[in-house]
Amino acid sequence: MLPLAILGIFLGAIFFLVFISFVFTAALVMWIRWKWMLRKMGKQGQETVHREFEARKTYDYEIKRLDDSRDHRDS
Repeated sequence: MLPLAILGIFLGAIFFLVFISFVFTAALVMWIRWKWMLRKMGKQGQETVHREFEARKTYDYEIKRLDDSRDHRDS
């Protein structure tokens, strides 16, 4: 019975170490993806605005340009 208990403790320790390594790997992958996202958004060094803000600014400019009464060619 003692060898069975030792085997159970050994397998439990291996399972625990594998579980910890999976958690560590998942945390590392999430941290790398977060850093990469920050770098892609321009937060690494230089200060830029978000992509959504840029798109909104362009959209607002297009709306103002289309609503401008001086730009109608059919009058």
